[in-house]
Amino acid sequence: MRTIRAAAAGLALVLSAAALPSAALAAPPLTYVQLMNMATNMGYTPVTITKGTESPKFEIKTKSGTFDVPLGLEVSPSGRFVWVSANLGAKTLTGDQALAILRRGTTVQPTQFWYTSAGNLMIGMAIDNRDVTPAYLRFVIDKVGSDVTGTADIWNK
Repeated sequence: MRTIRAAAAGLALVLSAAALPSAALAAPPLTYVQLMNMATNMGYTPVTITKGTESPKFEIKTKSGTFDVPLGLEVSPSGRFVWVSANLGAKTLTGDQALAILRRGTTVQPTQFWYTSAGNLMIGMAIDNRDVTPAYLRFVIDKVGSDVTGTADIWNK
């Protein structure tokens, strides 16, 4: 009887660990400093670009196609996401350009476009801030850089 109870207790322990949500098993989210250190260890030279009360953000220099692409990296204020984004420099778009950006969004997703409150056209991608590895961050950096190049025919006029 004692063996059966011990086996049942062991099985319950295994099942309860298996039933935990993956978030409970994930590494803690990156902090801004950890994200900056990761970028540095990947060979980039991060430069802080935030001003005043904004969330901390740094910039790295990348190249995609014929473009030098400065990318901003930040941890969202909630800590749940890491953002990789680029300012496309376009202050205004024609109606046709705006429609083209919306249409192109289907081919670059999960990368997305938005306008900031200052009127800057941005492109970027948010990733879940759990178990972020240098390889995954490199993938996101390369994807956003490629999406900048791949959409230049619309916004770079």
